[in-house]
Amino acid sequence: MSTVIASDFSTRDRVAATAAPLFAERGFTGVSMRDIAEAVGIKAASLYNHYADKEALYFAALALVFSRRVALVEDALKATGTPRERLKAMVSALVQATAGDPVAARLLQRELLDGDIKRFERLVVDVFGRPFAHMTALLTELAPGGDGAQTAAYLISLIHGYCVFAPIFPALDPALTTDTSVLADNLAEELLGRMERPRP
Repeated sequence: MSTVIASDFSTRDRVAATAAPLFAERGFTGVSMRDIAEAVGIKAASLYNHYADKEALYFAALALVFSRRVALVEDALKATGTPRERLKAMVSALVQATAGDPVAARLLQRELLDGDIKRFERLVVDVFGRPFAHMTALLTELAPGGDGAQTAAYLISLIHGYCVFAPIFPALDPALTTDTSVLADNLAEELLGRMERPRP
């Protein structure tokens, strides 16, 4: 019985992984179950052995893609070292995860445009909530008098925005960096400097 279950989960993940770039490119309404089945190499009817409907498959694709990004950040947060070292590792992981996965970036942009509150809430519970809490705890440890959650939200938004606009930066100013390692170092140092600055 365990072999069957393992095989079923493997097929579910393969379907979700194949569907993710299609959804990222065309959006939820632009992709049919037949399109996904053709990409996977199975009959459309077989998809319903793994997912109740397209909405369920879409959410599974989102969760799978975003979970990969989250795993990079969580691994950095769990690493040994001083709070400063863990912050630098976390920022580096967050930059790499954001800049290195165009499918995830497109899916996130589509989600933000769609504004489906129920889906946001599910993603928070299933994917984003735990690492955000860990980020908040680390930032609070570094600056006990600050607002760790607000700083975490600021950091995530800053990194996502920078990575989204990075392709046009060379046209704006050739000196602007698109090197993710340089960006991560600069952000970490700036954030640490702000957090360690005495409050008025």
